[in-house]
Amino acid sequence: MIGINLTYCRSNDKRFFADIAEIVENNEELLIYDMLEGSLLWPLDNENIDRYKFLYSIVNLSQNSDKNIIYLCSDFNIQERIQDWKNLLSLKSIKIEALSFPLSILTPHNFIFENDLDELNKSDKTKNFITLVSSPKDFRIMTLNKFYKHDLFEYSYVPHFHLNDKDNEIQSICVSTIDDWYNKFQIEFDILNHSRFLNELDHSSLFNINDQSDSVEIDGNKYFKDVFNHFLPKESFNTCCDIVLESYFDGPIFFTEKLWKEFIFKRPFLMIGSRGMNHSLKELGFELYDEIFDYSFDLESHDITRLTKFWDQIKKYIDLNPCDFQKKLDVLQDKINYNFVKYKEWFRICDYEMKEGPRSILFSENNETFIKEISNDNIEEIKKYCRLFE
Repeated sequence: MIGINLTYCRSNDKRFFADIAEIVENNEELLIYDMLEGSLLWPLDNENIDRYKFLYSIVNLSQNSDKNIIYLCSDFNIQERIQDWKNLLSLKSIKIEALSFPLSILTPHNFIFENDLDELNKSDKTKNFITLVSSPKDFRIMTLNKFYKHDLFEYSYVPHFHLNDKDNEIQSICVSTIDDWYNKFQIEFDILNHSRFLNELDHSSLFNINDQSDSVEIDGNKYFKDVFNHFLPKESFNTCCDIVLESYFDGPIFFTEKLWKEFIFKRPFLMIGSRGMNHSLKELGFELYDEIFDYSFDLESHDITRLTKFWDQIKKYIDLNPCDFQKKLDVLQDKINYNFVKYKEWFRICDYEMKEGPRSILFSENNETFIKEISNDNIEEIKKYCRLFE
């Protein structure tokens, strides 16, 4: 079977569109794998972005054939979404098997001793909530706009990894899923000029930063994206609760390091992502912190209602004295410890026990490769791991 790596294609789209017709024509079995984006289904998700068209292009070229097509992705909700996508495009005749491996962005947990971690979490609390934002997206900016002036709300905003010198308009800077959001909600938060850095933990003895990691230099200081991906800043441990604004507000249920860091660092948190994301955590065996938060917002179908109800959970506690809020959160300690152990169990299964062949695909370890031959044994191993989440 021929595998097509869509992560590679997004950085080499000209090659994809030049060569894909010949690849499809000459191969009867295709594994299309897309592990670093959840799933991107054109035009279901965004009809204006060409990099969403890769799966559509392959399937469109495969019509009126008996090709065996497998679409492998990290979207926990792909079964429902692929059916919506096929219905939208009237692709009932196409046979496509969708597989989900939702742990493709697992973050290492063994670079910090648990005793050191417990000491960090005992730090005095001076704020109630903190959120860390890098890539500007509408629901993130709207949340910052709602709370960034509050004395007991902490935040960082480091968009520099996602901007270039040509970016000077909101529409080009900020990924948007909510129509006309900037004009509807009187955004005062300055997307271009309100960047804010917090104090990263000293990672030099804990984590080997890859020299190839994305980095930016600001005011003479060099910042690595790997540090942002693996660590929380010192201010997190002086704050009672983390706010996690995941990668997507609409579309795939895609778990990333933003969430996993909360389990690794044993932090209480409140998260919003695509609809149903919090409830999906329960399907993975994790506990929700429903002694403190009402998660009914998570299943709301209307985007603004869902975001507003999410904000209501923050507003419920943000004015408390941080010492009092911390005492309320103490009731979560057993669940926090349980989630920490559950995460380590998933990590062991997916990291230590997996063979090299399926690992290279499920974790997109080689993104310099466009296509590769994949053995039947590796296909069966991949399916075995995906069945863990059915």
